[in-house]
Amino acid sequence: MKQYQTRSTLKNNAKNYLDGKWGSTVLLILIMLAISLALSYLMSSITSAGMIAALVSSDYSTTSSIMAISTVILYVASFLVAILNGLFTMGCYLFYLNIVSGQRYSIGDLFFAFRGNFGKNLTVIVATTLPQIVLMLPYNVCSYFFQRTQDFIWVFLMLIFLIVGLVIYVPIDLALSMSPMLLLDFPQYSAKEVLQHSIQIMKGNKGRLFLLELSFIPIYLLCALSFAIGYLWAMPYMQMTYVLFYLDLMNPQVIETSPIYTSANA
Repeated sequence: MKQYQTRSTLKNNAKNYLDGKWGSTVLLILIMLAISLALSYLMSSITSAGMIAALVSSDYSTTSSIMAISTVILYVASFLVAILNGLFTMGCYLFYLNIVSGQRYSIGDLFFAFRGNFGKNLTVIVATTLPQIVLMLPYNVCSYFFQRTQDFIWVFLMLIFLIVGLVIYVPIDLALSMSPMLLLDFPQYSAKEVLQHSIQIMKGNKGRLFLLELSFIPIYLLCALSFAIGYLWAMPYMQMTYVLFYLDLMNPQVIETSPIYTSANA
């Protein structure tokens, strides 16, 4: 019988592995956030310019077209930023895996996904990011029309599409969540094989990971109270815990319960 580590054990082990390495991990997260924020700022600036052009335009049709185009650009930009974060997160996982395995780790691990098998890495990250973008699209469309019309029927639809989208998205996200680490562990696998393997090993384990993620909610709240500064320490802690969850999932403790099997191998 397989026995997996408890949430508290995984978290305690994560703290132990990070002990004495917080400086490197915080720097890793700072670089990742700086790049992501810079790209987000660039995209939002382009969108804002379009919105301003729409506001100063006296032509209603032109204003509507510009606002629609700006909204689409913003949505596409959010998708690109999500993909970029996914690629960097893969590098973070490599960083933590190297720590756990006693291998050499460095800030350069952050850019691992952009080297070597970039096409395969990108395919896996796109495949794990796309469900959220697609399933949240109806919600965002309703949000757009609510901003345009201020009609509260769109708020009602937003809530419906948000709930339905999350109900569908969360199991898919949990099933594919191990894909980046599997890609690091099995570079010989194709992108399709990595995704299939993640779905396979997460059967019966999605609930465990979901509860593990929920257990971090108090930390998120504390980070919010610290003006988000606490995320610099919380993110390495959470990511290391996910890495340990993956390693435990791949190599659980096996407890023999069959007397016949025991006696036969005595």
